[in-house]
Amino acid sequence: MLTRFIFIIFILSSVFWLLFQNADLFNIRLNKTVPSPIKIKSQIITEQKPQTISHQSKIPITTKTSEQNTASQIFKIEPSIVQTGEFIKVSVIGNIDNKASIRIFSKNFPLFEESLHVFSTYIAIPLSAKPGDHELFFINQLPSNQSKKLVKKILVLKKDRGFDYIKLSNTIISSSFSENAVQKDSLIRSQTGTSFSVGQYWINKFNMPAKGDISTMFGVGRSYNNQPVNSFHLGLDLAAGAGADVTAPAPGIIKWVGNSPIRGLTVYIDHGSGVVSSLSHLNDAYVQAGEAIKQNHLIGAVGSSGASTGPHLHWEVTVWGTHTDPLMWTKNVFSHSY
Repeated sequence: MLTRFIFIIFILSSVFWLLFQNADLFNIRLNKTVPSPIKIKSQIITEQKPQTISHQSKIPITTKTSEQNTASQIFKIEPSIVQTGEFIKVSVIGNIDNKASIRIFSKNFPLFEESLHVFSTYIAIPLSAKPGDHELFFINQLPSNQSKKLVKKILVLKKDRGFDYIKLSNTIISSSFSENAVQKDSLIRSQTGTSFSVGQYWINKFNMPAKGDISTMFGVGRSYNNQPVNSFHLGLDLAAGAGADVTAPAPGIIKWVGNSPIRGLTVYIDHGSGVVSSLSHLNDAYVQAGEAIKQNHLIGAVGSSGASTGPHLHWEVTVWGTHTDPLMWTKNVFSHSY
């Protein structure tokens, strides 16, 4: 009996000893706590192969193209309703091609940078323009082709400016309106209307270049010695006395000083952006070609040279060679920047 009891004690002791030595198998090691499993957020890692560039390959460079620029441009037209003989200002806000232009009346008009990312041009409405809607296009001069985008239509109204019937002496007709005289005057107009300064010299309204009443308005039809009306008065006449001061209507560069058989002693002023003034029938001129002048600079003296019936100042304003009403430039100041 005692032997059996000792045997049982031996067996139990052996079992406990084995359990103690292999407690790790059952996660029950004495006096120790088993840590909770750590949760790791799974990640997908893609192996990236190193980029190789051969001597023939090129790294692409992203640039703004003219097509991309077109989508981000804003156009402003002032005014959108205009009469013949007047003018409009077209502004493009955004990045544009350096040869971009505005097209209307079958002509392209260059754009000048007015301020940062603001480009503009002035366009004259010819006296001969047909009334109605006229399409205005934005042209991008691309190296490979030409991109044309319809911007807007402007409404042109015909303005009735009346007629004048003028009596001229045979001496004036023979000297100032001969075929040679007319050709010479046309040559002067073409020579002074083919080159223009880049940029704009003025920011304010133009001033009247002489003190005196307006004797003849712009655009009036002309009949000489009861002949049919075959021309228009292309400027504004101011009835100033002989010798009265003639001043610059706006800042600019003196472009030409000389005699025209029809307009007499004349001074041309380049105001920039395609806008040019001419002051005619002068008695004296006090400036020289190439001289930079400010607004109200003394230009000359009123006279009656050329085809004139008495002392007065004849003032013309052209935009890219097309005549506009000078009076409009003393009234309108479109916003200079945005």
